Amino acid sequence: MTCLFDPEHTGKGKNEQENLSLKRFIKHCNCNELTKMYDDLLQLYKATGIKDWRNKVLVHNDLKTLLGIEELKLNFGPSDIEHLSEKIYELVDIIRDPRIQSDSRVILPYDQDVSSFLHKLKKAITEDKV
Repeated sequence: MTCLFDPEHTGKGKNEQENLSLKRFIKHCNCNELTKMYDDLLQLYKATGIKDWRNKVLVHNDLKTLLGIEELKLNFGPSDIEHLSEKIYELVDIIRDPRIQSDSRVILPYDQDVSSFLHKLKKAITEDKV
């Protein structure tokens, strides 16, 4: 999720690369509505502290943070991640096709493994054909 909020470009000169970030797509769309949606989404993202968590814990294994010497201020929980994901889906849906909507809340059965779930799907398809 965090890479979606990267700047449009990283590096300088010959090493400059375009990132596949939301900012890059928003710039190419040249649409005030999308720019406003992105700005609101970016503020929500910044308020969570997800970027610091990603940088200090997931990517760089920052020793001071991991040992508790430096405090990492996180302001998010599962519902915040879901809300942020929904807002990203809304934005991407409009970029892709304003008439189509995705649902980010697809929940697979948690009490069974993937093989059991696929078996159920195959069985349901087979029964429909009979």
